Amino acid sequence: MPTPVYVFTGFLDSGKTTLIRDTLNDPQFMEGAGRTLILRFEEGDTEFDEEFLTSHNAFLETYDDVNVLTAEKCRELDTIYHPFQVFIEWNGSEPLTETVLKDMPDFWPLVEILTTVDGSTFASYIQNMRSMMFEQLRYSDVIIVNRCTPDMSGTMFRGNIKAINKRAQIFYEGNFGEPCEFKGGTLPFDINASTFRMMTTASGIWTSWMIPTNTKARKSSCAAPMPKTSPATIRASSWAEEPWCAARPTPASAALRLPASRSMK
Repeated sequence: MPTPVYVFTGFLDSGKTTLIRDTLNDPQFMEGAGRTLILRFEEGDTEFDEEFLTSHNAFLETYDDVNVLTAEKCRELDTIYHPFQVFIEWNGSEPLTETVLKDMPDFWPLVEILTTVDGSTFASYIQNMRSMMFEQLRYSDVIIVNRCTPDMSGTMFRGNIKAINKRAQIFYEGNFGEPCEFKGGTLPFDINASTFRMMTTASGIWTSWMIPTNTKARKSSCAAPMPKTSPATIRASSWAEEPWCAARPTPASAALRLPASRSMK
């Protein structure tokens, strides 16, 4: 049976280890799970202590060089650990390698790429280190912007992220993992208006539409509950970036890409 691989990336101390720990602590995600192998390529302030690893049937391998991860290395680790799932904590200062993006072996399929972003430093990083942010965000399925406050600019977050990665789903969290709602919202239009226009921009984020405001119709089109088969749903299971769509599936939650015991419910 294929072993699902989840990649967690982001800058140092952006919350990668915390998200992995929260995932391992979630009883619904871990229901029926066996051994978890964590491959760590960067060490921050938050650690995986021996007691935590033992109690969660998890095993940790730490490496300094991301190029260590090859198809041959995956085969070697699979033989040693026989993991049920693999979590890769990537070094956020390094681009994802071809091995991760294209050459993962069939028995270790890449299921989801999750990126954690520190909202308190995002504006500075996107201005001064845009090329590094671009590499972190461009392939992500899910982007979790944490340490947000309601006074921050949601449109600034969303606009910059969608300019890099249009398909990613974005979640916004406060300092303690709670959902954060920005006072100014995240969309460049008023969804409560009788009609609103989404204007095309140079970056192609918006397509020009004239859409009647019909909240009930929009809600019905997004009525499918968010499946609990992705680490992104651990702390973000009850909200999504679009105000009218309280819950929707994440890209990597497709049943065909997960073991039978972790298929969508």
